[in-house]
Amino acid sequence: MKTLPICPIAVAILLVVTGCRHDPAPAVTPPTVSPSTSVQTKSNLTESDLGLPFYPGSTEKGTSSRVMDTDKARTVICDRITSEAPQKVADFYFTRLKGAKKSTLPNMMLIGGTLEDGSAVSIQAAHAGPHRTEIGISVIKAKTKNAKG
Repeated sequence: MKTLPICPIAVAILLVVTGCRHDPAPAVTPPTVSPSTSVQTKSNLTESDLGLPFYPGSTEKGTSSRVMDTDKARTVICDRITSEAPQKVADFYFTRLKGAKKSTLPNMMLIGGTLEDGSAVSIQAAHAGPHRTEIGISVIKAKTKNAKG
């Protein structure tokens, strides 16, 4: 009767069952958040808050619109819904941005550019069902040394 060496087989089974414990990823330090950072959910966001007109006939999507203030910038995020196609939404906003760029993805349009005041804008118009497009607009405005939100 032939015997198999038990030690190498046991080690192989142990490695397969427990897996390799070596993690080559370096330790990641989470970013620190400034004590002056604030996030506020804001329903009834206005076009003035955003710096852009709302898409005609669109409505606010629940209470997901929000404003985030830090020492360096103010970010306004607006979520809306319309029955129009993503392409129509993209065309509406494309002409309102400086240096606008547009990308077409399946069922989605992405637009990026800036406002006259230099604020960075990104817009997503995504097909979300029959006669339903969700619009996500993000505007980031850098603060000047004398500006307070």
